Amino acid sequence: MVLKYLSLIIVLFLSIIAVYSIFDVFTSFINVVRYEAMTWQSLGFIFGKIMFFILILAIIMLFYKIYKKSRS
Repeated sequence: MVLKYLSLIIVLFLSIIAVYSIFDVFTSFINVVRYEAMTWQSLGFIFGKIMFFILILAIIMLFYKIYKKSRS
């Protein structure tokens, strides 16, 4: 019972972080294109932000599966 609500709260919190993360990726890409040259350092910086977003999505999917299992 507690696990169900805890996993739901974690999924909602991580969803907010995921929305911020994808917004951050787009704004960083726009800033790099507008103000800087596309160097390996800036590409690595953007790639790291994309990997963080993918990691957050994987954790969301894990806790969502826990939520669905505890719901039934």
